[in-house]
Amino acid sequence: MASFDPISSGKAKAILDTPTEFSSDAKVIRYTKPAMQRPKHIVLLCRTSSMFSTVQVISPGGGENKLHSHSNLDGFWFVLRGRVRFYTTDDEVIAELGPEEAVSIPHNYPYWFENIGETDVELLQVESLLNAGETVQRTLHAGEEVEENFDVSEV
Repeated sequence: MASFDPISSGKAKAILDTPTEFSSDAKVIRYTKPAMQRPKHIVLLCRTSSMFSTVQVISPGGGENKLHSHSNLDGFWFVLRGRVRFYTTDDEVIAELGPEEAVSIPHNYPYWFENIGETDVELLQVESLLNAGETVQRTLHAGEEVEENFDVSEV
């Protein structure tokens, strides 16, 4: 599993935006939780022209804490381990989730989330692009600034 610093390398966006495989064959994926060097680590499981899937591992107190939306993604977040809370505008709680619970986030819906447990949370993320071949569109809300304090790797 290759890991790198997306801040200095700029590869995070490229990995998430670039289809990795156009094969019509099935792909076997084996996930292993990465060693945490930052508060968040994204493991890309697969990427095609119309969808991608990751596991996001988030340390206690961490998360995707910038209110944002995606104009071209419909998302599904499934908790594998740990506890997470999802919010929308004005910090309104959408859901508080534990293992084997999920939330669906439609395109243009503003959200953010945080780990609310005492252990790392592992979130399976499945995103469908509204138009095949597009790159991921992310809009920050309420004057938020981008802060990429995370690692990204591929299986």
